[in-house]
Amino acid sequence: MSSGGWLRPLTIAGSLVPRDHRRRVPVVASQQRTRSAGVVALIRVVVGYVAPMNPISEHPDGATLRVHVVPGASRTEIKGRHDKAIKIRISAPPEGGKANRVLLDLVEDVTGGRASILSGASSRTKVILVRGVDVGTVQRSFR
Repeated sequence: MSSGGWLRPLTIAGSLVPRDHRRRVPVVASQQRTRSAGVVALIRVVVGYVAPMNPISEHPDGATLRVHVVPGASRTEIKGRHDKAIKIRISAPPEGGKANRVLLDLVEDVTGGRASILSGASSRTKVILVRGVDVGTVQRSFR
């Protein structure tokens, strides 16, 4: 089997991860000290590279979405990825929950589901639960 676009030893959740969707950060499976012929050595077993975290995941009630919010922007827009989240710029100020309300309205308009904040109500990084839609719908909405 050729390793063309795939590297063999790395499996996450039982499937191979494509090369272009990887960060160049080695994953250390184990570190242990061993004594061989009177010499103590530290053995590091590297099993692959870390795949970027998907900001959209399944939930029993629908799908969750990790977002990084920039309140007080010049306009409301979805900007793309920001580390492990989707970056969303909100024109409303972060006072009195105004930015959160605009964010939830935007997510509801884009996905067609009912949105609520699971965590991070007063933080820039939030986890939003979108009820009534599946993960595929949310992924297509935020391409």
